[in-house]
Amino acid sequence: MGLALVGLLLAMLLPLAAFETISYRQNAIALLADFPDAPALTKNDRLLVVSPHCDDETLGAGGTIAAARSRGIPVRVVFLTN
Repeated sequence: MGLALVGLLLAMLLPLAAFETISYRQNAIALLADFPDAPALTKNDRLLVVSPHCDDETLGAGGTIAAARSRGIPVRVVFLTN
């Protein structure tokens, strides 16, 4: 009975472990991707961030917002939430 239970657990967990390994490798490859640099911000720029939910602007564009504000660039955030 004990050996059958171990076999059943392995049969259930091995596909999950394989899926996790594949997902990890895909994410690691994405970290190595060469993404284009964001355009340089100048004093004449203005920044409008459109966000579907509160906090999404911080999570998605927080670094850009901080860089713009440190250069004195006006920033507006628009939330489009139902």
